[in-house]
Amino acid sequence: MGKMLSKLVEGGAGGSAWAKEAKKDFEVRRFSLAGLEITGGYKLPSDATLAYKVLGSGSKLWVGGTSYGITHKEMEFLADSAFDTKEYTMVFFNLLGNGVSYSPSTAKSKAEFPLGYEKGKVPTIGDNVKFQKMALDADEQLKGRQIDVVYGFSMGAMQALEWARAYPDVVKYCIPVCGSSGCNLINRLLCDTLASSLMNPLSLKVNKLSTFGLIFSGWYVGPDFYRNEEYKAIGIDTLEDFETNFAIGYWANSDPDDLLAMLQTWRFTEPFTEAQCKAIKGPKVLLLPCSTDTYFRVEDIERLEQKFIPSSKLSVIKSNWGHLAGNPEQLKSEFDFIKAELKALL
Repeated sequence: MGKMLSKLVEGGAGGSAWAKEAKKDFEVRRFSLAGLEITGGYKLPSDATLAYKVLGSGSKLWVGGTSYGITHKEMEFLADSAFDTKEYTMVFFNLLGNGVSYSPSTAKSKAEFPLGYEKGKVPTIGDNVKFQKMALDADEQLKGRQIDVVYGFSMGAMQALEWARAYPDVVKYCIPVCGSSGCNLINRLLCDTLASSLMNPLSLKVNKLSTFGLIFSGWYVGPDFYRNEEYKAIGIDTLEDFETNFAIGYWANSDPDDLLAMLQTWRFTEPFTEAQCKAIKGPKVLLLPCSTDTYFRVEDIERLEQKFIPSSKLSVIKSNWGHLAGNPEQLKSEFDFIKAELKALL
């Protein structure tokens, strides 16, 4: 998720309001995916592209993929607040399905981006990272360079870990924030519940998105958040206002088909095996989960990624903001903690 506090705005087919705005960014670069095959065997159409933006001119290369439902624009706050663009050249990749890269909302017809909520229908996290690597290799400014830092939050964290697994000789530091290598059982329940709200054939689009937003609000923050009325820290006074202006308001500008496509990418990404974790011998991995995250849980990351990835370190973000603590543009103490951990590592 990107900016935390959002106005209730009209969403629509054809991409979210944020995606429509991000596509106007004249600095966006596009890598053609025409004819390339995703893991399920589907060949991408002629107009399919991977969209990315480059910021900074530093000698070190930073790569990050977007998380669920956001665009590169909502990641740009990291430039110069967490990473100095005089030191780093930063590459922000838009996740396939987010409305800026190849997505249901950008396809000429639904047949060009099949949605069946089953494995093999949409690009995987592995497909995303493979295409990102191809885009870097084809970019005259970026090709041939080692990746000093691969960074990501949530689904971006899944991409960061996939970079370390697929290209361990290329990546120096891997920093997954509030995310793991794949979708475990509790993650699957979350994704399946959210998908059911989007796939209801009897529900109007606005009702689908409202239901989706309310369901999600019970997952991305935990009980401590509500007991302590943490939403007051961002200017929301009551639970009812939170439901309207955050839980529902955040997603009201979204495209249901794009949300469903990204859910499928999330849902059908398998966690790494112990052997795959042990094979990540090159990169140093800094795992930054949140103490109250209900679906990328500290305990699960400790049992797999932290236990079996060599040169890995786990440091817990202590916050009542749950999963949202990992994208803390408006959360000072959480952001300060993340920046301190980055400084110590890098």
